[in-house]
Amino acid sequence: MLSNLNPIFISGLYRSGTTALAEIIDGMENINVAVGSIHFMRLVQKFHPIEKNLQQALVYMTKEYKTKWKKNININIPERILVKKNELGSIYDKLMQELLNLEPQNRWAEKTNVQWESIPDFLSMFPSGQVVHIYRDPRSVAASFKLFTKYKHPMFLDCVFASKAMFNYIDQNKLLINNSRVKLIKFEDFFAKKKVAINDLSNFLKVKNSYLNSKIKIGGKNFNYNSSSSVNFTRLKNNLKFNNFNRTLSNAELYFIQKYLNLELKRFDYEVLDIKMTKSDLFEFERLCDNKYLKTRLEYVSKFKTSLSSNKNNTIISGRYSLNKGKKLLYNLDQVINKGLLKLDLEAEYDEPIVLDFINYKKSKDIVANLSINLEKQKKNIKIKELNITEGDSLFVIEDLQFNKDKFLSLKKILVKTIQDKKNNNDFSILYGKKISIKGTQFDAINLAKILNKKKSNNIFSKINKDIEIDFSNIIAPLSENLKNFKLIGKIKNGKFTKISAKGDFGENNFLDITMKQDKKNKKKYLEIYSDLTRPLLTEYSFFKGLTGGKLLFSSIIDKNTSNSKLKIENFNVINAPGMVKLLSLADLGGLADLAEGDGLSFDILEISMEKNNDILKLNEILALGPSVSVLMDGYQDPRVTSLRGTLVPAKTLNKMISKIPLLGKIIIPKDVGEGLFGISFKMKGPPGKIKTTINPIRTLTPRFIQKIIDKQKSK
Repeated sequence: MLSNLNPIFISGLYRSGTTALAEIIDGMENINVAVGSIHFMRLVQKFHPIEKNLQQALVYMTKEYKTKWKKNININIPERILVKKNELGSIYDKLMQELLNLEPQNRWAEKTNVQWESIPDFLSMFPSGQVVHIYRDPRSVAASFKLFTKYKHPMFLDCVFASKAMFNYIDQNKLLINNSRVKLIKFEDFFAKKKVAINDLSNFLKVKNSYLNSKIKIGGKNFNYNSSSSVNFTRLKNNLKFNNFNRTLSNAELYFIQKYLNLELKRFDYEVLDIKMTKSDLFEFERLCDNKYLKTRLEYVSKFKTSLSSNKNNTIISGRYSLNKGKKLLYNLDQVINKGLLKLDLEAEYDEPIVLDFINYKKSKDIVANLSINLEKQKKNIKIKELNITEGDSLFVIEDLQFNKDKFLSLKKILVKTIQDKKNNNDFSILYGKKISIKGTQFDAINLAKILNKKKSNNIFSKINKDIEIDFSNIIAPLSENLKNFKLIGKIKNGKFTKISAKGDFGENNFLDITMKQDKKNKKKYLEIYSDLTRPLLTEYSFFKGLTGGKLLFSSIIDKNTSNSKLKIENFNVINAPGMVKLLSLADLGGLADLAEGDGLSFDILEISMEKNNDILKLNEILALGPSVSVLMDGYQDPRVTSLRGTLVPAKTLNKMISKIPLLGKIIIPKDVGEGLFGISFKMKGPPGKIKTTINPIRTLTPRFIQKIIDKQKSK
C-alpha cells in the first residue's frame, strides 16, 4: 500500500531557509505542507524503539498538539503492543491526512528542523517518499539566530555546534544523501538563481513548474507568513551579495565560528575570511572561549584560544584519516608548543582493535570507538588531564594521570564500564587520594592470574606508598565462578603490597581468605591464601590442568626476589589431564589411564614445596597420594625448560607396603627375591608445550618415598 505514497520530508537547520523552502513547495501543485505540527520523525527518535512505544508516543503527541494548537487528533492505531516497522508509514500518513484534510490527488509534506538523522528512517517508511534538505553558511545562520533569538548572549553560538553535526552527517552519508530520492540544496545557490532552482526542484518532486499562492499550514491552520526567511527574493539576493553576517557578527564571533568550522566551511565551498583581529577582538574572543555555557556545551571549546605571544606554535588540524587503508575516520587535533611545553588536545574516531586483558575487554577491528585526550608533556613528564574512550555502552575515563618516563606518579580517578558479549562485565572506579579506593559492582578477573604470572622487568608503580581499599560486589573468576562481596584492606610500599587482609564468598559456604604481613625487622613478607575452591586460582597453571574439587592452602615467605612456598591441596580429582594420561599409558597402566580420562583419579593430598629465585623455580618436592596411584617428584622450571623426575606407584604396591609397615626392615631389604616393592620411574623434560615423557617401569622404592608414606599414615 505504501509503495504508492510519495510524501515529502523537509529537513535542515533552523534559520537556514527551511520555512521559505516549505512555502515554495507548498505553493506547488497538489502539495500541502505542514510546519510545526506532527513532527512524527522526532517521536521515532524520542520514543526509540518506536515499534514498542508507539502508544506512548501518540499520547505524548496528541497532548502536546492540543496544548499548542487547541485541536484534537483522532486516529485508530493497532492495539498490539508491538507495531511492525512497515506499519509506521501508514500511521504517519493517516496522521497527516487528518491534519491537512487532504484531497485524494494531493501529497503531503512536513518540515522538521534539526532532524536529518531521521532521513534514512523516513525513506524506509515510504519506498516512494522524497526528502529535501537545505543547508546554509553557518555564519549567516548564526547572524540570523543572533538577531531573532530570545536567549542570552552568547548562547546563539549554539547553532555553530549544530552546523558542525549537520555537515559531518552529510559528509559521512553521501551515498545516502546523493541518492535519487534526496535533494540536497545549498541556500545561497538556490536563492541566487531562484527560477532555475525552483524549476529543478519541481522536476525532482515531479510536479508542474508552478508557484501558486501558499497554502502552508502551521498546526493545521493557514499560516499568516511573517518569518524572517520570507520569500522576498530581491532582499535575499541583496543580503547574499553584501555578506550581511559581517554587519551582525563581531570579529571575535566570526573568528570563533571559523576556527571551529574551518574544515566544514572549506568542504562545502564557503570562503574562509581573513579576519584582522585587534587586541580588543582577541580579548572578546578569550571571553567567548571562557563562557560557562559554551564550555558546558562543548568541553574542548577552550582549544580555540589564541594569543599575541610570538613564542607559541599553535597547530589546529581536523579532517579524516585512515589506518591500513581502512575507512576514513574523523579527527580534530589542536597542538600548542610553548617554551618546551607541549599541550595536545585530540578527538578522533578509532576502529583498530583494543585489547585490555587486565579487565577482559576486547574491541574488535572496524567497530568505531570515540577517543578524546587532553595532555601536557614537558621533557619526560607527561600529564593526561583527561582521557575518554567510548564504544557503544562501554566507557573509560581517566583524569589527571601523571607519570615520568615509565614511572607512575599520581592520578585523580579512573571510571570503567564495559560490555562484553552483551553482558556488563566491568563497572568500577578508582579514586587516588590519601588512600587508593577501588569500588564497584563488577570486575572481570578471568585473565588476572595470567597477567600476574607474567614476569615484570620494571615496576612502574614503585612511587606508590599508600593504604588501599578494594570493595567489589561481584568478581567474575575463571571457569564461570563468581566471587561475591570481595573486600580487601592493605598497604602498598614502593609499588608492592606489604599488608593484605581480604575475604570473598564463592557461595554455598565456600570462601577465599588472603592475608599478608611484613616483619619489620627482617623485611620478609608472609603470604597465606586459603580457598574452598581450587580451580579459579589454578586455571592458568598447566601443571594443574584437569584438577577439580579440593581445598587449597598456599603459604609463602617472600624476601625481595626470592620466595619459599608450600602448596597443599586436599581431597581432589584429576580428570582428563593429558600429562597424567600419557604417563599412565606409557607405564602400561591402561586401567588407570582410562579412569583418568573418564571419572578421574582421586587423591587424598597434594603437597608442593618450592623455592623461587628470579626466573628459576626449584621444585624441592611434589607428593601426591591417592587410593589408585601416588606420585613423588622433584625438579625445576625456568622460562626455557621444565624438568621433572619422579616415581609413580600403583595402589596395589602401596597396599602391600602399608600392610608391612611394622616390618620396615623386610620391606627395604626383602627376604625373598621378587618380594621387594617396585615403582615406575619417569622423567619429564622440554620447553613449554613440548615436554617429553620417558619411563623406567622397574625401580625399587627409595627409603625416602617409603618414609613419606609412613608419615602420612601416622598423621591419619
